[in-house]
Amino acid sequence: MNSMIRRRTPFEFDTVRELMNAMNEPLQQFGELKPFAQQNVLPVDVSENDNEYVIRASLPGYQKDDLDIEVHEGVVTIKAEQSDENGEDNERYHRRERTFSSMSRSITLPGIAADADPKAELKDGVLTLRVPQSPANKPRKVQVD
Repeated sequence: MNSMIRRRTPFEFDTVRELMNAMNEPLQQFGELKPFAQQNVLPVDVSENDNEYVIRASLPGYQKDDLDIEVHEGVVTIKAEQSDENGEDNERYHRRERTFSSMSRSITLPGIAADADPKAELKDGVLTLRVPQSPANKPRKVQVD
C-alpha cells in the first residue's frame, strides 16, 4: 500500500464541507463513510425571533403520526419512527432496506422557554416547531437612581 500524508493549512479550504472531506479522506481506506443524513441523526436548524425559538428538522417521507415531540426543562426532543409493512404479496424481494427507520434528536434551547404550548407543523418533509420564549429572556431596562 502506497500512502502519503499530505499537509494542509486550514486556510486553503473554501467551505467547512471541503475541510471535513479533507479530514475524512485518510479514513476512506477503511470503507465508505455514511453521509450525515444516513447516520440516523436528525438534521436541524435552530433560530429565534423576538418571541419564540424556531426549530426546523428535515423529515422527508415521515407523517405527523410518525413523530413524538417533547419539550421539558428547556430541552426539545424529536423522535421519528416509520415502518413500511405494505409489501406486495406477489413480489420476491432481493433487498429490502426500507422496512424501518428511526431518528431522534435532543436540542437544548439557548434560553428559557415559556409555559405556553409549542406549535408544530409538518409540511413538505420539514417539521417546524415554534417554542414561545419566556418573558425572563427579554432584556429589562434598569433605572439609575
